Amino acid sequence: MTLWEAIQSRKTTNGAFDPRPVRLEHQHMLIQAAERAPSHFNSQPWRFVLIDDPSIRTRIAEIGGRTMTQLIEGGSFFTRYRKYFRFS
Repeated sequence: MTLWEAIQSRKTTNGAFDPRPVRLEHQHMLIQAAERAPSHFNSQPWRFVLIDDPSIRTRIAEIGGRTMTQLIEGGSFFTRYRKYFRFS
């Protein structure tokens, strides 16, 4: 598959994730690919953490969900993240 074919065939999923664990070798490949992504002035501002404990992932999801709910209910979500939306 060419890069162009990969871009054209990509899909967004909003459903539940596959519950099967991702093999460690694949996790490392994904991290290596992400580390090589371009960044502004090669600043590479990201940090990656692999979390395999389901209870910790659940807690992170709860915090993220609560934060999103607060932003939406408080009316600041769109104002805060407007620059990331594209309208045509």
